[in-house]
Formats: sequence, structure tokens, C-alpha cells
Amino acid sequence: NIYFSYSEATNAASSGESVVKVTTLDQIMYPLILKRVGMFKPTAATPIEVKNAIASSSTTSYKLVPSAAALTDAKNTGTTLKEGDIPLFSIARLAFAGSGGQPQVPLFLERADGVTSYTRLGKSDEAVVRTTSLL
Repeated sequence: NIYFSYSEATNAASSGESVVKVTTLDQIMYPLILKRVGMFKPTAATPIEVKNAIASSSTTSYKLVPSAAALTDAKNTGTTLKEGDIPLFSIARLAFAGSGGQPQVPLFLERADGVTSYTRLGKSDEAVVRTTSLL
């Protein structure tokens, strides 16, 4: 399993011989989850643990596990998720300048992270949260 919550991954690993490591979604999404090796070039060097997982991915199935908080927040917004899907949260009027000046809208794995980012920008009104899903 690939957990989106460090604390939930640590709790799951404590009951067996698993080890918790941290990586980015771009390192694992295409090669391990979608089984499309070579279709996407990660932004950083691939960790050895991910390389080993890719090498054994033909015989191993990986599952994304969203945090309990994300599932609760998605349910509270009325978002219907398919089995194994990951809720994503965006905040209305929260965007950053990307390359070429094009706006980039950040997506958050948890509602609270989006609201915190919005508040840190000095916004005094309540954040309008939108929900979608990864898959």
C-alpha cells in the first residue's frame, strides 16, 4: 500500500515488517499505479526503493490509500469516490503564477492544507473548497 498520510503509514507499518519511506507522487504514479513505465520523467532522481519496486511491479500490485481525514472531508462535500480513488481539494481564488505567467491551481491531498494555504495568504474571507479526485 502507498499511504498519503505519514502517520497512518507508520501505524500500518508497526504491525509488520514494512518500512515507511517518503517520495513524491510523480515518482510512483505512472510506473507503479498505472503500470506505464517510461511515459513520464520524474522531476528528481528516482529513489532506490522506487527503482526496486518498479523492477518487481509486474508481479506486485500497489494501492493508493488516502488519509482518513481526506475521505471524511470528501464525504462531507458529497464527493463520490470510486474504490481506490484519492480525493483532491482546491480552493477558489487560490492560484500561483506558473511558467510563462500562466496561473497554476494547487491541488491538496487534505482539505485542511488548502484552507491553511489560503489563510496564510492573508485572506480574511472563508475559503471556498472544491473537491475532485485523482483517478
